[in-house]
Amino acid sequence: MDNRKLKIAEIEILRKKAVEAVLIHGETQKRASELFGFSKTSMTKYIGNYNREGEDSLIYKKRGVKPGTGSKLSDTQLGKIKAVIINKTPDELGMNYTLWTSKVVSKYVKSIYGVNYAERSMRDVMSRLGFSSQKPIARAYKRNPEKIARWLEDEYPAIKSLASKEGARIYWGDEMGMCSTDNRGRMYSPKGITPAIKNAGSRFKCNMLAAISPQGFMNWMVFSDNFTAEKFVAFLGVCS
Repeated sequence: MDNRKLKIAEIEILRKKAVEAVLIHGETQKRASELFGFSKTSMTKYIGNYNREGEDSLIYKKRGVKPGTGSKLSDTQLGKIKAVIINKTPDELGMNYTLWTSKVVSKYVKSIYGVNYAERSMRDVMSRLGFSSQKPIARAYKRNPEKIARWLEDEYPAIKSLASKEGARIYWGDEMGMCSTDNRGRMYSPKGITPAIKNAGSRFKCNMLAAISPQGFMNWMVFSDNFTAEKFVAFLGVCS
């Protein structure tokens, strides 16, 4: 009989039956080990554990090193690190990074607690704390959902109606910067929660104006100098 292919719950039942066979029904340990598929050494250990711990000794205990055993950081320190990563970005803490990666977390831990972690080890720590590596979304920190909803429900329908009467075309436009430090990497965030960053850097190579209509008509202008009112007027001429 090979117990290695059995489920944990099934092994627990067999272990209990084997111990009962010896202690209650008077079977020898050798006979019980043969009947229930355990080694003689295991059978001796089960009987000894039962005599010391009782029924609790019959419950399967996961083998190997327990999570957190030998950790370089205490539970309190790990809790503080977790709170910092959730509520702050590295640049807000004076670091020259915007994303929480295993490398950045390792540097932060080193600076605060003087503890060295290899990036591979830090990935294990972050997983144990409930984080996963995800691609962040950029979100404007001045975003006002209530004003957006009011504009879409009240103001935009009136604009759309006027454009239809005058035979005009509505464009959705934006001015943006093409940044040399744009973040394309991933960062740590609690599992199931997509991280958001307030900005993606401050150094730009050039600027661009772009506008697209609901029908798919698109216009754009790329320029290296600053965005001004005169530049915007010139762009409107391109869209007309």
